[in-house]
Amino acid sequence: MQQYLLRIEAVNFDYAIYDTHDISTIRGGSFMLLDAFEKLKKQRPEWDIGTSANIGLLKFEAHDDIAANAFKDRLLAEPPLAGLRTLATFTAEVLPFGSGNDFTRGLHKLTAACRWQQYQSPALILPQEIESGEACQFDGVRPAARLVRKGDQDIKVSSAVHTRSQNGKDLRQGFYENLLGAKEFSRRHFGFTDDLEALSSDPKRGNLNGKIAFIHIDGNRFGRTRDQKCTNETLLLSFQSHIQENLRKPALRRLLEFATASGNESFLTEAGEIRLETLLWGGDEMEWVVPAWQALNVLEVFFKATSDADTWQGFKLTHSAGVVFCHHNLPILQVRRYARDLCDLAKTGLPTDVNQINANANRIVFLNLSAFDLIGSDVKEFLKDYNQPAQPDDFVVQDAVSALPVWQNHLLALKKHFPRNKIPALLLALKNQDEQDVNDILSRVEKLMNRDAWEKSVAPAIAQLTENSQKQNRWFLIADLMNYVGEDK
Repeated sequence: MQQYLLRIEAVNFDYAIYDTHDISTIRGGSFMLLDAFEKLKKQRPEWDIGTSANIGLLKFEAHDDIAANAFKDRLLAEPPLAGLRTLATFTAEVLPFGSGNDFTRGLHKLTAACRWQQYQSPALILPQEIESGEACQFDGVRPAARLVRKGDQDIKVSSAVHTRSQNGKDLRQGFYENLLGAKEFSRRHFGFTDDLEALSSDPKRGNLNGKIAFIHIDGNRFGRTRDQKCTNETLLLSFQSHIQENLRKPALRRLLEFATASGNESFLTEAGEIRLETLLWGGDEMEWVVPAWQALNVLEVFFKATSDADTWQGFKLTHSAGVVFCHHNLPILQVRRYARDLCDLAKTGLPTDVNQINANANRIVFLNLSAFDLIGSDVKEFLKDYNQPAQPDDFVVQDAVSALPVWQNHLLALKKHFPRNKIPALLLALKNQDEQDVNDILSRVEKLMNRDAWEKSVAPAIAQLTENSQKQNRWFLIADLMNYVGEDK
C-alpha cells in the first residue's frame, strides 16, 4: 500500500458566498462550507492532518495512483461535499507520499496543483438551464428561479441564492451550540438576530441606533508559521488544532458569555436575541458584525481570550483586526472589503521572521464611516486625505491586549469630561497644522474644567493616547472612538 496526501479546497468565494449583499445568503454559503468540511473531517478522523474552514487535508493509503484518484473522486461525489458542487468551485489533488518525502514540499505541490485547477475552472458554477427572463434580484447574474419573502416583498432569486439563504437561517441557530458543544447557547436558550437592522436597532442608543461594527480578524503570519514550522503531519495537525481549540473557540465562548451576562443587556434585543453575526469562521480569518456600541468590548474580549493561549511550540500567535463603523444599510460587501483592507494595513511593518513576532503585533485599525456612504476603493488614501495631516499609522492601535483596556478607560474619561464642542476646533487646528492653536485650545479647556477632573482624568488620558503629544494627530482617532465607548461592560 502507498501513502498519499490529498487536498480538497473550495475556491472562488466571490462567486459562491460574497456575491450578494443579503446577510442571510452570505451566512448560509459560509456556514454550508464550514459544515461540510467539519463533516468530512469527522468521517475518518484518522485521515485528517489539518482540515480547516474550506480546505480538507488528508493522508490515506491506496494500492496505486488509480485507486488514490478514485478515492478523491468518490469524496467529491458523495456527501457532505456532493451537494455543494452546484454552488461552489472545488479543486482536488492527490500526491504519492513516501517516508523519504519532504512534507512541506509535498503540501506546496498540492497547493500549486489546486491553483492550476482553479485557473482552468470557471469562477462561477453555471446553474442548471431553466427558462427565465429575469436575473436573480440578489446576485444579478444567475437566472431567477424561486420566490422568497423578504420583509413585505416577494423577491425573485436564483436556486443557488435560495439554497444558501435557507441554510443561512437553519444553520445559524445551531452553529454556536454545535461548534462549542455548549447547550447554554442552544436555540432553546438564546436566539440570534436575523438581519443587520435587528442587530443594530436600539432607540436607547441615541445616535448609535442603527449602526454596526464590521470586524475582520486575521492571524499574523500564520501561513508562514505553518510553512516553516509544520514539517510533518503531527505538527500541522497540532498547529491547526491549537488555532481552533485554544484560540478561536475560547474567544467565541467568552464573547457569548459576555453578550449574555447580567448587566450587559444592550447586547440583546428586547426579545432576548443576541446581536451577533458570524460571517467567516474556521480558518486563519474570521468576521463578526456587532452593534457599534459593543465593538470595543468585543475586541477587548477577543484579544484577552486569545492572549491566554498565544504561544505554540515557542512561537507567538497574534492577530490583526480591521474595524469599520457604519450604518447597517451600507452595502455589506463594500464594508467587508474596507475591513479587510484595514486589517492588511494593521499588518504593515510586521516582522517577516516569525521568530521576531511579539505581543506588540496584536493590532487594530479603525475607520468611522458613520458620516459617509462609500469612500472609493483605497482605504489607506482616504484615511490620509480626509484626516490630513494624520497618517494611516495614527489609526493603528498596537499591543491590543494591553492597550484596549487603557484606551477604553481614557476614552471614557474624555467622553465624560472633555467639552465636545471643542473637538471640531481642535481637529481644524490639526488640519491646519497650527500647533500653537492646538496648544491654546487645550489650555483653554484646562482652565474651563474642574481642576481635579483635569489632573486625575483628562490630562493623563491625553498624555497616554497622544504619547505625550508626540502623536497629536491621534485626536482624529480619539474623536471617532469617543462615540463608541461607555456602553455596558
